[in-house]
Amino acid sequence: MSYISVGLLLYLIAFIALYKKNIYISNLVNKFIILIIVLMYGLRYEVGSDWFEYVKYFSVFEEGNIDLSSIYELGFSFGLAYPAVIKLLTDLGLGFSIYLILHGLLLFGCTYFALSNFVQKNEVAFLIVSIFISTIGCWGSDRQLMGLSIVLVALVPLYRGRYFQFLVLILIASLFHSYNLLFLSFILHVFIKPKYKYIIILLIIPFIINLLFKVLNIDNPIYLLSNIDNNINRYLNEEILSSSSNLSLIIKISLIVPGLILIKALKNNEEFLFLYKLNIILIFILIISFFFFSPIYQRSLYINNFFDILIIYYTIKIFFTRFQVLIYPALIAFSFIKGYRSILYAYEMFIPYNSIIYLN
Repeated sequence: MSYISVGLLLYLIAFIALYKKNIYISNLVNKFIILIIVLMYGLRYEVGSDWFEYVKYFSVFEEGNIDLSSIYELGFSFGLAYPAVIKLLTDLGLGFSIYLILHGLLLFGCTYFALSNFVQKNEVAFLIVSIFISTIGCWGSDRQLMGLSIVLVALVPLYRGRYFQFLVLILIASLFHSYNLLFLSFILHVFIKPKYKYIIILLIIPFIINLLFKVLNIDNPIYLLSNIDNNINRYLNEEILSSSSNLSLIIKISLIVPGLILIKALKNNEEFLFLYKLNIILIFILIISFFFFSPIYQRSLYINNFFDILIIYYTIKIFFTRFQVLIYPALIAFSFIKGYRSILYAYEMFIPYNSIIYLN
């Protein structure tokens, strides 16, 4: 079974919801696609970047020779929430595959919830498939994805102006991975105006900060944190595909250009305007991370692609109304290209796809 064949099949099924435009059929297609995605995600075997590390971690709890207070003594640093979740699952006698299925339900269930608040019901399935394919390279980043799932849910109360709910959800997400605290900056969207001068200033600030650090010979502040959390050293020494990340950031910046050119159309769509401003904040975070803590880009790949896909979707739908038919081939091409690029750093951990049902 290949990712391409499964992806194309899921797209074909998603087209049923697109063209029937029936709420009952849309709900049925959405549930069926999520089921297939969760099963493919949960029934994999030795597939994913950190597969063996998480299996080892899970087995430590299964053996029952450890409690939460002593987990850090083994050299694991998985935040506060993730060990508690694994402890609960192993105490219930659930195996690693059940854990992965539940993990997939959380991830894609939260993705569905977020999407259904920003796009029409009959279009949700197509976008979920696009996100699924484009983020295959995230498989194996279990606790990061748990945290990002909660971040996606937090977008909804933020959009509706329920800032306390947003704050609580982001704080919960940070218990899985501390970098999720960066998404508290999303609340600043109320101050962002989609105008050239504001956007240019916002994107230039990280370069100015980086230049000041170099001119004044100031150490990277992330290294100061490494004295507090030894786990940060692992990320500071981590190799990433910088050329790939740079290209992805260039593409991400280019996606905001149509919104600046056709500003009136942007302002007339509340959902798009909200997502557009959050995407600008995310770009700011990513530029900062390139200078000070580049692994953040890889760790936030899922939410990056979530925004990119929605920005592409809305850009074509609102700005190029005569060419709306291009939404779907554009998203299909984008998703497969991003999915392929996302697994390049550890190709052998994703190809071929193995399942506990069968092995290639």
